[in-house]
Amino acid sequence: MEDNQSTPTSNDALHRAPGLLVRDVGDEILILDTVADQIHQLNVSASLIWRLAESGLQEKEVAEALEKRFDISHDQAVRDTEATLR
Repeated sequence: MEDNQSTPTSNDALHRAPGLLVRDVGDEILILDTVADQIHQLNVSASLIWRLAESGLQEKEVAEALEKRFDISHDQAVRDTEATLR
């Protein structure tokens, strides 16, 4: 499992929040927020959004990739991307 510590944002650069431990588990991602004492499990689509944002893609590019990968409308891809990155 890969250990990453970041929080995607809609800013130009991805900024990692302190206290996040990130683990890849198959196609999904588990995030342990040690500051808020919470665990988040990202499903396949949210995990793709996270990974693409971490790779340096802009929010618009992430939405376009999501649209193609899951054959969803552009509006839905934008909404899903925004919701995941906030």
